Amino acid sequence: MSIDFSPERWDRLRETYRLWWAGELDRPVVPIELAGRDPGRPRPHVPLLTQATCHRLDIPAEALIDRMDYELSSWHYLGDAYPRVNFDAFGPVVIAAMLGARLENTSGQVGPDMFDEFAAPELKATCAKLPYSFYHLDGVDALVHLRSVLAIDDLDGVQWVPGAGRPGCAYWPEVYRRIRAAGKKIQVVDGDLAGLDAVIHQIGTSRGVHQFLIRAAAEEGPLLRGKLREYGIE
Repeated sequence: MSIDFSPERWDRLRETYRLWWAGELDRPVVPIELAGRDPGRPRPHVPLLTQATCHRLDIPAEALIDRMDYELSSWHYLGDAYPRVNFDAFGPVVIAAMLGARLENTSGQVGPDMFDEFAAPELKATCAKLPYSFYHLDGVDALVHLRSVLAIDDLDGVQWVPGAGRPGCAYWPEVYRRIRAAGKKIQVVDGDLAGLDAVIHQIGTSRGVHQFLIRAAAEEGPLLRGKLREYGIE
């Protein structure tokens, strides 16, 4: 049994993301991977490519690809989800940096003056070269740099991550309102849709809002499909 994703769905999804990046999509982007699909064949014996196995030169590339195919065939792709391969096995943000998917930072370790002198000019130059860019604002210590980040005209959006031990996304309305007021897009990183609903309510719109990928158990399917219909996603 092949991966549950047709060329027609690729076309629809490509148009969805085009509209979202253009600021013309009147709903959030919500990708959900639902477990429980039968791949229709036994699981291959080789391990899945991860940071723990990427050094294994004894595994043929064809075998790794076959295992990836099996894994991708084990999921239902709901909403705006699509089959994907996680290349973090090669190191955090390496592929993201190559593709312009996200700008990583450790800005919480420096003060505003140092950030403005060294980091902000580099971020501005980088964003000017990328067709799409998101800034990963990581932890409450990094909030002191939000003003400088939002002042970068070519930056498209901000992914705010409160950090371990901090309240979830629903508890930071002023952060999201500042991001929205600056004309930037938002990615919500909570692992369920309650945080997404809260952020949409706080900023007054679902336009330009992207939910980080949710991976869910099979029994959650009916509830999640209902929520997707509420967002206008079939």
